[in-house]
Amino acid sequence: MNLIKFSVLILTFLFLTVSVNATPKNAEKTGKQCDYCHPEGPPNLGPAGLYFKEHNTLEGYGVVGVHMPQWDVALVCFGTILSIGAIAYIFRI
Repeated sequence: MNLIKFSVLILTFLFLTVSVNATPKNAEKTGKQCDYCHPEGPPNLGPAGLYFKEHNTLEGYGVVGVHMPQWDVALVCFGTILSIGAIAYIFRI
């Protein structure tokens, strides 16, 4: 019986000491609201939360390529598609 109590005590201790990093300190560090990393509410992590968990910072999050934000990439892709469409229209491809 004592072995069971001891096992439960150890398992409880291990469960409570599992790293729980979602703290107001992290929100303060990143300058973002909690729902930025937890869009569906804690403890579920969104893409930003997973990035923060892996890198311990949001520095570089959302950057595509060298120094090109996602919005710029989207505009370049949209412009390319329009150009190809215009060429196809002109030459009736």
